[in-house]
Amino acid sequence: MSEHITSRSDRDSADVGDVNQLPLTQPKVSDDISLVVGANRVPFIISRKALALAGPMLAMALSESLQTVVPDVHSVEWPEESPYAVEIVLNILNGHFKKIPQCSLSLEQLSALAKFVDKFEIQSTISPFYRKWVQDLDQELSCAEDPAHFKIYWAFGLESYFSSLAHTMVLHTHETDNSYDIRMHIESLKKIDAPPRIISNILKIRQDAIGRVLQCLSSRISRAYSGVDCSTSHRKDKCYTITMGCITKALLLKGLWPIPKAKDVKHSLLYLCQEVKKIKAIPYQDSTNVHAGCAYKFKLKSDMVTILDHLPSPLDNGHQIYFREVAKRL
Repeated sequence: MSEHITSRSDRDSADVGDVNQLPLTQPKVSDDISLVVGANRVPFIISRKALALAGPMLAMALSESLQTVVPDVHSVEWPEESPYAVEIVLNILNGHFKKIPQCSLSLEQLSALAKFVDKFEIQSTISPFYRKWVQDLDQELSCAEDPAHFKIYWAFGLESYFSSLAHTMVLHTHETDNSYDIRMHIESLKKIDAPPRIISNILKIRQDAIGRVLQCLSSRISRAYSGVDCSTSHRKDKCYTITMGCITKALLLKGLWPIPKAKDVKHSLLYLCQEVKKIKAIPYQDSTNVHAGCAYKFKLKSDMVTILDHLPSPLDNGHQIYFREVAKRL
């Protein structure tokens, strides 16, 4: 970590000719607040006048935590906060702009900063700088499928990334034992520090969509059994017998026969749809070829595409209102 800009020695040694190195105020000692941040107890100092620029949430949090260690010296213990995030915010508040990062930050750095910014609602404080911090990460962020990034998108008002990640979670969240990505396991998803309701919305949309897939399978099997989808009366019994046999055997091999309830499906929605698309329900074939239009493989594939193309957004009204409010602060 770089040298902390908020110590009194920094203020005394600042070059008067360089306004970017000067604090916003020259407070009296009694106006200073001493911060002890993180598990390693990193020390910082901020004046009350500079703190007033941070907004009500941060000012209130510091005021409520104030302790008088010795006369005229006030201290706040912040063991749960990130020293990295605190240092950047204090650099902004004290006007030490040369010490504020002017390039993109790593995802780890953004995560620490996003948690602090969101907790104290200080988007307006970082608004002149945050675009540089994320500008080179567009590709990495947009390709990321880590639910831990929800907080970054949320805090910095990146609604399109937030929405895209939520949609990805609807498709990939699962309960299988052999996970290709443990981060997308339902139990892992429930444990992350995510914005309100987004996880419950994701899980509900996933289960509802899986229910539609299973309902579609039941409907197709019922239609095959009754011969409704058979294109001709010629050897209709042969057609539905073969069709039923193909579908039920394929479902049995995939652990989907008898057709389960949606809550009992462990695989992801995307995996389930892909497996259903693969079902080879070959129609009855003879020299007349009149049953060529009965091919269930194409019907099932079309059903799955329709379901995936019409998934509702996991973002509800509250999320949309929040992003509009953050946009105003930024």
